[in-house]
Amino acid sequence: MGSSVELSAKVGRVLAAQNFKLATVESCLSMKLWRYLAGLLVFLLATTVTPAQHYEAGNIHILSPWSRALPPISPNGAVYLTLTNHGAHPDTLLGASAEIAERVEVHSHILEDGMMKMRRVDSVILPPMKMCCLRQVATTLC
Repeated sequence: MGSSVELSAKVGRVLAAQNFKLATVESCLSMKLWRYLAGLLVFLLATTVTPAQHYEAGNIHILSPWSRALPPISPNGAVYLTLTNHGAHPDTLLGASAEIAERVEVHSHILEDGMMKMRRVDSVILPPMKMCCLRQVATTLC
């Protein structure tokens, strides 16, 4: 009977001939790293910003509406965009709608008693030839 080194070499040749691969510590770590990286990639893709196209509604140009991806159990979401009134006269945003939402509300953020608070607004004035940014911090004229 041969030594354990010879036996190990014979087993390795037999497994190699039968297209088997012995798992080594390095290959296990490599697989764990690949699984981690694959999981990280899936997570990053699932939580990225979802950009959209530009749109026109009469004289109003809707620039780059976007929203963060949300988990399916989240009851609320937010969309951010920039509106430009290309008309000669002021216009007013009175509301919005979305196929995937029961209702859409426009909010403004105010600092009150040292805390940021959201307040629903009934309308947003869109001055002619100006940009109005509906963004995370506040509704502002850009």
